[in-house]
Amino acid sequence: MRANQWDEHLAVVLVWDGIIGAVDWALRAEQIETQALNQVKRYAPVLEVLTTEPKSEIALIKHIQRYVYDDPKLTKSFGRMVFELYSADVLSDSAIIFWAAKGARPEGKAIFLKQTETLVKKLEALEGEDDDDEAGGPAGGIAVLASAWISKHAAAKYVQDYVRRVQAETKNGDSATREPIAFAPPIQVQVLDVAEGSAYESLDAINGGEDSLFHARIKQNLVYGVADGVGGWNESGIDPSIFSRTLTAYSADAAQRTFLLHDSDEADPKDIMRRAFAGMRFDAVPAYGSATELVMSLSLATGRLRTAQLGDSTYVVLDNQQRAKFVAAEQQHRFNMPYQLTIPPVDESGRKSDKKDEESAQFFRPRLLTQDEGSAVAKETRRLVDEDDFADLSAVGFDTPAEAREDTHTLAHNEVVVAATDGLFDNVRVEEVERLTERFMQAIGSDQKRSAKSNGHGTADLFGGLAYSVAAQAVANYIQNDLRSPFAERAKLAGYNFSGGKPDDVTVMLAWVRETARVHAEEQIREMQPKL
Repeated sequence: MRANQWDEHLAVVLVWDGIIGAVDWALRAEQIETQALNQVKRYAPVLEVLTTEPKSEIALIKHIQRYVYDDPKLTKSFGRMVFELYSADVLSDSAIIFWAAKGARPEGKAIFLKQTETLVKKLEALEGEDDDDEAGGPAGGIAVLASAWISKHAAAKYVQDYVRRVQAETKNGDSATREPIAFAPPIQVQVLDVAEGSAYESLDAINGGEDSLFHARIKQNLVYGVADGVGGWNESGIDPSIFSRTLTAYSADAAQRTFLLHDSDEADPKDIMRRAFAGMRFDAVPAYGSATELVMSLSLATGRLRTAQLGDSTYVVLDNQQRAKFVAAEQQHRFNMPYQLTIPPVDESGRKSDKKDEESAQFFRPRLLTQDEGSAVAKETRRLVDEDDFADLSAVGFDTPAEAREDTHTLAHNEVVVAATDGLFDNVRVEEVERLTERFMQAIGSDQKRSAKSNGHGTADLFGGLAYSVAAQAVANYIQNDLRSPFAERAKLAGYNFSGGKPDDVTVMLAWVRETARVHAEEQIREMQPKL
């Protein structure tokens, strides 16, 4: 608004007058009220654009108060109008609470405060519960993110040792008298209980073989994802693990650099993928190769999950009964050739020398985009990143972020999202994931009942156990030569003779939406609509 030299708080009241001025005032009073409310609902998106500042929200509420006070036919509609504008994200909690406490005009003040009394009390209660959360109160996190990963080399080493131990026990005749040796591969696990207002530390890469993952927080969005380096580059002397780790590092950086105007705005995972890949292309970092990538953004405010998927790293959404309600399909050009982001090694100069300097780092973090941000070089790099349309790659047949498939899901209480590289879903059926999740969620439910008054850390740890078990199931499956794995079935459909599992790096990220006081309060506010 400032760029156009006009004030938002003045513009919004003019637009309001135009919206309500379109009402047919010759109608009966109840018809005028209905038509006015319909106008408010219809044009709320326009008003939302003009209320990006608290000053504009307060100006709008005060103007509506005076407008309906001056016209007795609309006096009874004030509470409903405020509610509709709140529901449409035109008016925020804090704006309505401030208006009720300090900002109400004297004209009809008692009448209008009475009409909005229930709404204001609910919003004040909601803010109080948020304060409890930030102070470490009992409400807990709104979501739990559990990640688990193991490289195929670490798994192979463990399996070799495991088989040796089992064979030795059998040879010594101990197998009949002892408990079976537990199958417990050295899978790395990280669990985050993510709450609004809580401390948070992002992760930009892991040592997961050719797999990597990341997660980052931007306002009320948890952005996370996985990448899988394409192993074929090993034949060209290029380490695919460097590419995938670098891609997730750039993705974490792109997420943290995302500009969101409001706390409740949602991050765009496809745009994050685009800016991350463009940053790799224009930053002075020698990361050559290719990788698949899955980027996801979970709104901690609404429970909405947005996804951008390029390749065969996929995900499953499980409902609160642990049954799959959405299964993302792989993106394949043909069997075992997934869509992928590629930076080909076009020459041997300049950028390659940097690789030798930082080879021990195993991957590269953004450099020109983060160092000396005010420099001309950094500004030019950011300009190139913002304008990159990948036309040069498209012209020679390479995939780009534009081909990423987008989906949106609204997650309810106790629903779980299982995202993973192909090392999981090539070896584990969705039905197996359902069974494992059901078993652990039942245990989590029992733990929640036992520790209803505790801080809930045990339930988060149990969820980490689920992530471990899902990854371990993939390892257990892919060492079975006679298994009818999902990969073997797809190979058969493509005309290939393949049996058993497919040894691979395994990386999984599980998100669990937990019930919160905020969700309950907002549901109660929605239920108030007929009473207003």
